[in-house]
Amino acid sequence: MRSLDGSPIFRFDPRVDGVISPFSMVVFDAAQKVVLKIKTSCFSHKNQVYMFKSIPEGKSMRHHLSGTKYICRLLNFPYHDIDGIDAETRERLIKHRGIDLGTFSGLGKLKHEVKLNDELADIGLPLSAASYLLYATG
Repeated sequence: MRSLDGSPIFRFDPRVDGVISPFSMVVFDAAQKVVLKIKTSCFSHKNQVYMFKSIPEGKSMRHHLSGTKYICRLLNFPYHDIDGIDAETRERLIKHRGIDLGTFSGLGKLKHEVKLNDELADIGLPLSAASYLLYATG
């Protein structure tokens, strides 16, 4: 991603820890520092774990299958960094509920809309661009 003057802002890499896997990506800033690491739809930010396509508290499972998708901070989650999540926990991630901190919809090439709570504002641009690359392109 480049600014209007052509200077690089962010670089998006599908390799996470040297491996390309679905719904995973690393975002680097212009100084090649990791800004955001998404691993199997999960990312950590300020010692909290968040998940794309999570189910907010109080919503039924049917919301997971169609319509607007949610970005949630996972509640009662024993990890604070996505690198520490073991394989067994990763398999059961869909069962973890969270606090709705954003939505994304229009999952296609014609439209992709991301709305984020202030809690994620400082990573809003790379998070929005990554969600488009992970979920709207195909």
